[in-house]
Amino acid sequence: MIDSKAQTTRRDTRLKAKRDLSLLIAGKMIPFTKGAEQEIIARLNEQGNSKAASRSALYNAQKTIQYLDSLLTGECYFEIDGDRAESITEQQRNEARKQLISVSNNSKRTH
Repeated sequence: MIDSKAQTTRRDTRLKAKRDLSLLIAGKMIPFTKGAEQEIIARLNEQGNSKAASRSALYNAQKTIQYLDSLLTGECYFEIDGDRAESITEQQRNEARKQLISVSNNSKRTH
């Protein structure tokens, strides 16, 4: 059994990583390339976040309606500096569409 202090510490760690991620990307949930994602995680680690918390924050951000919608409506992925990179494929859009439907359905169930 995990004690409440350990749970609180883990939650605080995740919240810090989430907050630092939001500041790092200036609140813009645009599709980043894999290289940019690795750079984001590295920068979060430099700010004192663990790799696990950094990865978790990025993973959770990429499951938001805002991010999935950017995959559906956007033209391409971006590098960390904002430069355009490879195009978003139709297969990637279809996967985002499926995830968006799932997220929307889960959101409706909890409200």
